[in-house]
Amino acid sequence: MIWEPLLWLLLLVIVDFITGLIGHTMREGFSSSKVREGLAHKFTYVIALTLCLILEKIMEYYELPMVYAGVLYSLTYVWIAITETGSILENLVLINPDLADNSFMRIFDRREQADQITQPLPRIELDEEEPPKCNG
Repeated sequence: MIWEPLLWLLLLVIVDFITGLIGHTMREGFSSSKVREGLAHKFTYVIALTLCLILEKIMEYYELPMVYAGVLYSLTYVWIAITETGSILENLVLINPDLADNSFMRIFDRREQADQITQPLPRIELDEEEPPKCNG
């Protein structure tokens, strides 16, 4: 089915929207302006994919090799999928801050610094010696 990859991408977008809505509502309360902003970001994906399809038609018109159009569309698709996956992981950390204790998930911790669980840095004791002199 030719539409199957787009349906999987749509599923990622929907999961990101739902987890983002839950995560931000839990942390900051519901904000309709944030929802509108999120939907506007999702709409840019539609524009990017539509642009790829338009460029594909232009390439057909000028009889350019279709491999370029396929690569452009594929790169755009992969970019959206990776962006959505990262956003879902960020939202999961917002929903469950305990996930940020995992070294991999710590990458996706977008909470305020004061809210993050941090370990104190080790204290390094320096000897009170004279600094080395430069011969110059």
